[in-house]
Formats: sequence, C-alpha cells, structure tokens
Amino acid sequence: MVLDLLRELAAEVREMQMTLPERIERTIRGALVHGRDAVGIVRVTYRLRDDADGEPAVFFKILISDEAGLRENLRDTVQRVEEVGLREACWPLTAYMSFRTVSEQAKLQDPEWEAQ
Repeated sequence: MVLDLLRELAAEVREMQMTLPERIERTIRGALVHGRDAVGIVRVTYRLRDDADGEPAVFFKILISDEAGLRENLRDTVQRVEEVGLREACWPLTAYMSFRTVSEQAKLQDPEWEAQ
C-alpha cells in the first residue's frame, strides 16, 4: 500500500515537471488509444497561439468519424472528447476545440486540418 502511494506520488511529480506541449501530446495519445472506437476520434492536431483577446491559448482541430459526427451522436461525441481531458492538459491556457468529420475534410481538403 505504501509502495503504491509512493508510485502515485512519483507519477504526479513527473507530470508536474512536464512542459505544456508534453502534457498535451500525452493526453492526445491517450485520447487516440482509449477514444478511437468509443469516441470516434480519428486525429487531433493543435497550435499554440494568441486568441482574439491576445491571450496565449491552445487551438485544437479534432477530426472525428462520420458516425461520431451524425446529428444524433454529436452531443455525446463532444462530451466524450471533453472527458478525455484536453482542456485540463492545457491549463493554465484556454483551449479552443473545432470538430470536423472525415467526409467534411475529404470534401474541403483544408491543409490546416491535415496531420502535422
């Protein structure tokens, strides 16, 4: 039991020492591993830049499956993406999330939405 507590404490200390991009990347990897089927996440990319108020922020582009993007599924999809913890990984910066389905991206072919 004590050994388990020490392991948890060591993990928390390592997490506190991570840079913001490291925390975001780790959270994205977790989202893709655990959320690909359940949530319908296909790809997550992000940029660090100032928002409209001039404050540093993180802008996510979340590509989701066509099924996850259906009107009847979209609310659940967004809620599950929120549960992955991308916003928390960005703290203290504000996180902005944009969603697009695979078929929308195939039609638009927006280079900003392609894998980075």
